[in-house]
Amino acid sequence: MEQVHLQLLIFLRRLGAEPIAYGDQLLTNLQQTEAPKITAAIDLYSHDVVNVALELGVPKEKITSIIMYPPLPEGIKTSTGGAATEEDMKVILEAIQTKQLVVLIAEKFSIQDYEEAIKTQMARHTHGKIVMTLS
Repeated sequence: MEQVHLQLLIFLRRLGAEPIAYGDQLLTNLQQTEAPKITAAIDLYSHDVVNVALELGVPKEKITSIIMYPPLPEGIKTSTGGAATEEDMKVILEAIQTKQLVVLIAEKFSIQDYEEAIKTQMARHTHGKIVMTLS
């Protein structure tokens, strides 16, 4: 697990990001960095990032979450992809092809190993997508 963590840190730093530990100390950790002011936020795990972003003064229209329940604070929108269009997909595929968007693959599973794939995804600590193949 530590090797995976180290690889993630290296990857994020290559992208120009400074990894910051989340959890109870997220607000404090962010306030102690020399990072520029945070102007937008997306929460991919819980409502913690949403709440911290609000405390930091990020405008509600610049905050989103993929977590729909419990309900988000008033004015915060969810980003689940449910309203995506064919044109949206073309934009995303173009960004992947031109390497403007990097899609991390955490692990690949054959369809026969679907239970293991589900367990891995449910652990909620994968760094990338879980891919299932039909072979």
